[in-house]
Amino acid sequence: MPVAVWIGSTLALVTTSAIGVLAGRTILQRFPLALLHRISGVIFLILSAFAAYRAYNAYEVVKGQPLPIWEMIKQKVPHYLQ
Repeated sequence: MPVAVWIGSTLALVTTSAIGVLAGRTILQRFPLALLHRISGVIFLILSAFAAYRAYNAYEVVKGQPLPIWEMIKQKVPHYLQ
């Protein structure tokens, strides 16, 4: 059984890598590299702003004091996972 899982996951990795290479070649033939860099930079800036927003809002206030992040995680994670 573990060999079948290994073979399946290896084939999935090879297939997705091949699709990524083909898609990358096609995109590079149609768009200049500088434009792709700018687009990816904007996407990562948006993702980082979203992550910062989520992290800022993750702090819960208990009696006027911010709850330490580890204590907040322990409250939200089911007991059997701790």
